[in-house]
Amino acid sequence: MRNRKALTVLLLFIALLTGANLLVRYGSAEVKASGRRVLLEDVDVDDVCGIRLMRRNGTVALEKNEGRWRLVEPYSGSVDRRVVMKFLDVLSMASVTDVIVDSALLKLGRTRADFSLDEPNLSVILRSAKGEQERLDFGAKTPLADGVYASVDGSDEVVIVPSELFAAVDRSADDFRRRTLFSLEVESIASFDIKRGTEAAVTCARQGVGWTVGDDRAEDRRVRKFLSDLLSATAVGFVWPTGASNETERASVAQLSAYGLDPENAVTVTLKGVDGESRSVTFGKSADEKLAYALVQNGTAVVTLPLEVRDAASQAPS
Repeated sequence: MRNRKALTVLLLFIALLTGANLLVRYGSAEVKASGRRVLLEDVDVDDVCGIRLMRRNGTVALEKNEGRWRLVEPYSGSVDRRVVMKFLDVLSMASVTDVIVDSALLKLGRTRADFSLDEPNLSVILRSAKGEQERLDFGAKTPLADGVYASVDGSDEVVIVPSELFAAVDRSADDFRRRTLFSLEVESIASFDIKRGTEAAVTCARQGVGWTVGDDRAEDRRVRKFLSDLLSATAVGFVWPTGASNETERASVAQLSAYGLDPENAVTVTLKGVDGESRSVTFGKSADEKLAYALVQNGTAVVTLPLEVRDAASQAPS
């Protein structure tokens, strides 16, 4: 009988403790019923033309102009549109697991500061074409680390969102950047040049349904493989720019030389499209046993990529 009484007291204590924990984390049933179930209720991702991610250590900003997204802070750079749209889709479809209104927090003797929302770990601002803004603040993790406290500017609610959502939107500048060397298809290329250091360039041109290298006929299969491999190559890492306050829009001669990207030593492949535009990539020296430096995106970025990409691009197909 004594053991049964002790067990009953223990179970009652656990129930009370669980209820208190739910009250602190989730709020009362009445509070939950009045809260939102989605994070952003009226956001049209197609109308968003500006994104800012603000942290204590810096800001990442993207702008859309004439339908094209571009990184503008902490430096200028090309971005992968698919990554940007996925970021916006995740936010627009984000669900809320629980809601606590400010009045309930006051009754509990707590404020937004208790959830690190007075100085957020991350703030996301979306700007529409009309200049309207939607701001989201993300604070501390929940006690079980399965969620993150968040708030929408202008709302009287503190919400909890899944930790996976926060991980998906906690992006760095490099996460948004375009890693492909070119945005072209093989059929859109009319010719290409390969120039090694101070040597004369070797030109491969489309002739009817085939290709020529210099005055000789080239094997179509090899040319297509050369172009396909080059067009599908992606950067492994970004070396420059880094967002330093003293950076220029173009890498200096000294910087290019340090990466083996100076004209005397580099290998440059220039693709000429059927649209008349030329696009190039310059390959430099090895960064380590597996990677090489390259100047890409019209000379606006230095990246690392696999050595085999550089070595294959240095030899004209025949």
